[in-house]
Parts: sequence; structure tokens; C-alpha cells
Amino acid sequence: TEDFYRMKAVKSEAEIEALKKAAYEYDRLFIAMPLVLRPERLEKEAVNELRQRMMWQGAESETPGFHTMVGLTSSREGAPSDGESINWPGRRIMDGDRINVSVRGYYNNGCAAALGRSFVIGEAAAETRRCWEAAVAAQAKAAELARPGATLREISKTVNSYLTELGFVPGESAWIYGIGTSAYEAPRNVDSSADWPLEEGMVLVIGPEVRPEGQDAFSCMDMFVVRQNGAQRLNHTPPTLREI
Repeated sequence: TEDFYRMKAVKSEAEIEALKKAAYEYDRLFIAMPLVLRPERLEKEAVNELRQRMMWQGAESETPGFHTMVGLTSSREGAPSDGESINWPGRRIMDGDRINVSVRGYYNNGCAAALGRSFVIGEAAAETRRCWEAAVAAQAKAAELARPGATLREISKTVNSYLTELGFVPGESAWIYGIGTSAYEAPRNVDSSADWPLEEGMVLVIGPEVRPEGQDAFSCMDMFVVRQNGAQRLNHTPPTLREI
């Protein structure tokens, strides 16, 4: 029932500590990105290595592809990718590429986690930096608004207005949603739970998408816990555009 999911959305302090540990494992994973995202590698090889590293770190499941959900797109700077899905073996990563990586999955404490960043092989172009800075600023605005009493619908409307002012077309994807013992929980900004008043202790994934025309979206995606003065980030990976 909706009442059940409302109660489930509010985490105890013990649950929040368990989610912090899961978030830390994702921070560890992203430290290794320069080793994974090497020129001349195929996209599928990078995805497979990320799943294998998750298993080495203790991810829950004997089938990494089932419980480790990796989103990876790569393209030349300023160009669109070949598509969201990776058909074997995917394109070959080259110097000058921008690579978007998002990972969702489970660790052996039963908690899910999520993290997403963009990377550039070489030096990032000025427009790429501008788009990434907009993604980080949009996330910070959403996190600051994520206080008890606010709703995801209100937060989404404010962030979308901000992105419109910057010249971007806001996306309608589920870029803000709950997380806990499932990788995708209520409240979500795509159904009726978007109107639930937030409560202290809710844990959210926040990653507004900044999508330049004809290109892959930029998304700085992290886990946050709702507190009285705004959402507190649980991940510790710096919100920077990393040049490899």
C-alpha cells in the first residue's frame, strides 16, 4: 500500500549508516575509472570490468550483470553517442572522447547504491565544462531544496526552470528518486509519490540531466539523505569533470 511505501522511505539511522557503507564502495569503484576507461578499449570491455570490480569489492549476486546496472555512453566531444544501449562490442574509446558512467547495484549488506559522473579522455572543451558545471549546480540546487515538507514535484519544477534559464531543455527522466533496499524506490518524480512531503531520513538519488542538443546528457548523480537544512551527500567522489 502507499502507506507502507511511505514508511519504508524514511530510514532509521542504522539504515542510513548501511547506505553510507554502500555509497563508499561506489566511491572506491570510481577511483579506478582511469584504469578502466583507457583509449582503444571497447565500451563493452569497460562495462564488463566495472561489473567484475564490483564483484571483487563484495557486490551482492553471483551474476554481476543482474545486480550491477552500468550505464555507459561514449562519443567524440560535442557529438552524439551511437545510442544508449551497448550492442556488442560497442564503439572503441578514443582520445578526445567524453564518457558518461552511471552505476546502480547492491552490496552484501542488502543496501543499494548509485553514482554517476562524466569523464574526458584528454582535455575537456569549454562547452563541455560549461555543461558539467550546470549539471553540478542543478544537483546542488535540488539538494538544498530537499528538506522536510518539500515535494519532488516542487524541486523538479524549480530545477527545470533553472536549466531553462541556462538555455537547456529540461528532461523528464526520473533523475530524483528514493533508494534503500531497492535501487529504485518511492518517492519518485514520475508518479504520484512526487507529491509526498519529504521527511527527514529519506534517502534520495539526485542527478538532474543537462542535455545539450543532439548530445548525451551530463548528470552528476549522488546519494543524499534528507535533513532539516537540506540534503546531505553520502558519496565522497568529487563532483568534478575528470580528465583522464
